Amino acid sequence: MRLKASNTVYGSRLYNIVMMRRRPNEIVIPDGKTAEEALQIWIDNQLGSDDQDISTEKEFSISQCAYNFCVRYSRRDASISSELLNYWKRAYVRALMERGLTFKRDSADLSPVAHEDFLRALKVIPENPLACYRLGHLMYKKENLGETIAYFARALDLSLKQQNYPEIVRMSNLQTQYAQELLSNSIKQLYEFLPKDDDSKIGPLEQIPIVTFSEDDERTSLFYTKIVGRKKEEERIGMSEYYEKLDELEGDSEALVIDRLLLNPYVRYMTKDQPLDENHKKLHYLLYCLGLEETEEELRLVSYDSIRATISRLNQNLRSLGVSEDKFRVRYTLAEKFHTSGQIDIHYFRSIYYI
Repeated sequence: MRLKASNTVYGSRLYNIVMMRRRPNEIVIPDGKTAEEALQIWIDNQLGSDDQDISTEKEFSISQCAYNFCVRYSRRDASISSELLNYWKRAYVRALMERGLTFKRDSADLSPVAHEDFLRALKVIPENPLACYRLGHLMYKKENLGETIAYFARALDLSLKQQNYPEIVRMSNLQTQYAQELLSNSIKQLYEFLPKDDDSKIGPLEQIPIVTFSEDDERTSLFYTKIVGRKKEEERIGMSEYYEKLDELEGDSEALVIDRLLLNPYVRYMTKDQPLDENHKKLHYLLYCLGLEETEEELRLVSYDSIRATISRLNQNLRSLGVSEDKFRVRYTLAEKFHTSGQIDIHYFRSIYYI
């Protein structure tokens, strides 16, 4: 929908931005007017008195100038509310993302303008998985493996929490799958450039998997384990089934999801997520007690009190998700070691990295 000269200009959505040129702040605050009133007067003047759609170039110019104005006066004038500032911040980032995408698609030489626009969008909203994804794709086309890996890894990391971010910066399911594929392929290619005189620190080349997520995959991408009572079932599933199962389990009060597919694992109950760092003992203790991982020898070097303290923090995380103590609790005793109490179904997703 295009901007029009109306009183609902702040509710408009700015799409299809194809031109952008950095311009000085042209908004002047007249005597007796607040900054918000001056902004609205300036916008109305830019739009004109008719009800015709404006050009995409002017649409971008308005969003850019309005955002810069709000940033400048947000601390000087109380009329520039955080809501107004955030609206124009999103509008400006949407403009940058759309313009960058246009140049990325239309330029045969991977236009540096697209790269600059995505970087600028990332600077305005750092929690921007979509900008990281597009920067990763640009770097992949340029065969810059280091930056490809960095941007795709960051995109996948941010995507785990993207439900908390504005819709304009979120990745789609297909983009998430593609990022995973290109990330693993880039790691494989980077390995091939490493010195071959000391493979012992890295391991055999064959142990680095290439992940592909096409519709006709051989169901080797993901492993899904379901634990109901004492019964445990495991199967290999494709990406489409993975998303279907997550959708089915969302809101299920009898289901606890442990998702280890992407770079940062998390536990989900109902609609709430709790991140668990891959290298943190809380994740591994949870998997140990469910029989989803073998107990490591290094636990012999960890004190009883230290294990109990970590288990206590893990249970606090579960309580914060809404999992009651009688429904599920992780325990550790000298006699029984790791075990659980309560009745809840466990749904565990892992990639081929965690076979």
